[in-house]
Amino acid sequence: PLVPVTIHMEFDAFPEQTGWFLADEQLQNFRVGIPSYAKFLPGGSVDEVVYLVGGKRYVFVMEDSNGDGLCCGDGVNPTSEPGSYQVTSGDRLLASGSGNFGFQE
Repeated sequence: PLVPVTIHMEFDAFPEQTGWFLADEQLQNFRVGIPSYAKFLPGGSVDEVVYLVGGKRYVFVMEDSNGDGLCCGDGVNPTSEPGSYQVTSGDRLLASGSGNFGFQE
């Protein structure tokens, strides 16, 4: 059966730098988030739901094209709030993170 998985993201000041991918253990059958969240507001949020085959293991990777994760200021906006993400299935937390994680986590 297919299982719904929700990817919730709270963007930092630069949502256009944010992305993610999801794959099975063999790194096949990729699912990729919107290539660019440029149309989203800085500090905004989004929920994306993907349906995965139950009983399998998956790899989730959060990405930031600028290399500062979902963090924070850039000298121009030094006080902007860090972003975060949560991956859930029902009431189970599968993955989460926030702040500076470099290019990938």
